[in-house]
Amino acid sequence: MKYWVCSVSEENWKIVQNKGVLGVPSLHSDKMMQVEPGDQVVIFIFPSKPPWQQKISEVKVPGIYRAVSKPFQSSEDVGFTPITYEKLPNIPFSLDHRVKIEPLHLKKHDLYTVSREWKVTEQNKTKYQEHPA
Repeated sequence: MKYWVCSVSEENWKIVQNKGVLGVPSLHSDKMMQVEPGDQVVIFIFPSKPPWQQKISEVKVPGIYRAVSKPFQSSEDVGFTPITYEKLPNIPFSLDHRVKIEPLHLKKHDLYTVSREWKVTEQNKTKYQEHPA
């Protein structure tokens, strides 16, 4: 079993909850394709405002989820708002690389509280890479 971290906008979080499916852009498809059923996913919900206006206390962690399917690619419109990046404003990244998830342990926290409780050792430390969704 592996553990994954995925960030989601407030708008897309509503879709994730309603549809039970988490999506990432093709930029991160290589990571998504490594997810296996039973793996656990920690989700961060970022506020809907520019990054420079966000505060760490506004980032929420709704709980831990479990992957219940193998990753798949789908362009079916489930309502995801495409991600756009300031440096590439004309290139929307659709969230077509997906995995079905279900709640495992629901307890809403803010990111600051959760990150203080994490223990990182040399054995499980890997280079952090942001995966927005």
